[in-house]
Amino acid sequence: MSVDEFIRDTKDRLMRVDMLHLSPPCQYFSPAHTRESVHDETNIFALFGCRELINKLRPRLVTLEQTFGITHERHHQYLRGLIGDYTQLGYSVRWKVVRLCTWGLAQDRKRLIILAAAPGEKLPPFPKPTHSENGTGGLQPFTTIRKAIGSIRAGDDLHNLDTVKYYRPRRAPLDPDRLAGTITTGGSEVYYPDGTRDFTLREYACIQGFPKCHKFIGTKTSIRRQIGNAFPSNTVRVLYRHLEDWLLQQDRMARYQPIADNILIVDDSDNDNSDEYLRWQTSPGVSSSPEMDEDIMEIDCPQERHQGTFHRRGHFIDLT
Repeated sequence: MSVDEFIRDTKDRLMRVDMLHLSPPCQYFSPAHTRESVHDETNIFALFGCRELINKLRPRLVTLEQTFGITHERHHQYLRGLIGDYTQLGYSVRWKVVRLCTWGLAQDRKRLIILAAAPGEKLPPFPKPTHSENGTGGLQPFTTIRKAIGSIRAGDDLHNLDTVKYYRPRRAPLDPDRLAGTITTGGSEVYYPDGTRDFTLREYACIQGFPKCHKFIGTKTSIRRQIGNAFPSNTVRVLYRHLEDWLLQQDRMARYQPIADNILIVDDSDNDNSDEYLRWQTSPGVSSSPEMDEDIMEIDCPQERHQGTFHRRGHFIDLT
C-alpha cells in the first residue's frame, strides 16, 4: 500500500524494525529527465514521504537507493532536504554514489546509496568492493554480459526468442566480455552481443542482477518496468549481508548456524530452575571506525543534539 495509507492504518500499532529500505521514485531526478512530466510533483512528494515512515517505525538502520542525478547541482536542494529529514529525527547519515559493478552487477550503473543510523546506534561503513576491473586488488573480475546471461537456455522462462525484436540488417557486434549499459524501464542502449536482436526479458533480468529462477508476474510491459526500476538484487545481497553482520557485531551476537536436520540443542546442565532454555552464542566483536573515501559524505548526529553537520574530508557546512 502507499506510505500514507500504511501510516494511517497502523496509527494505533507500536511497530519497530531493525532495518528499513527506501527506494522512492527517481524519474524526476534522473539525468535523462529533461522535460516536465505530469508525475513530477508526485515523485518529489514521495521522496519526502519517507520521513513519516522513518518516524513511524524508528528503525535501527535505514538504507535509501536513488538515482545519482539527485546529487547534481540542479537538484541539490532536494538532497539537502532529504538529509535534513534524517537529521531532524536524530539519525546519523552517510551517503555515496556507488558504481554497482563493484558489488557484482553486470552494468556500469551508478546509484546514490544512503545509510542512516538511529540515535544510539553506530553508523555502519559501506561494504567494501567485491569486484574490480580484471580482478585487480585480489577481488573478483567485473561480471560481464557473457557471464550474466551465459546460463540462459532456450525454453527458459521469459526467454522467448520468437517474440524478441530482431535487427535487419544486424547491428555492429558488441564485446560480450564487458559491462552492459544501464538497464532502464525501456530496456537498454545495448543489445545481444552478436547484433542480431534485442535482449529477452530474462536476459535483461539477469543483467539487472536477478537470479535466473526469479518469477515475475504481469504483462511484458509491467515486467520490463519491474526489471528497470529494481534495486539490483545481487548488489542488495552484498549491502544487506554487510549490514546484517554489522548489527550482529553491535549486538555481540554470532550469525545463526542451523544444526543438521534442524535439531535444537538445549542446555539444561546449569542449576537453573526454570524451563529449558536455549544457549545463545555471543561474539566479542569490537567495531572500528571505517576509513572514509573522498566520495563519501557523512553527517554525525549524536542523540543529544539535533543539529547535523555536513562534512567532506574536514570541510563543514551547517545544515540548520
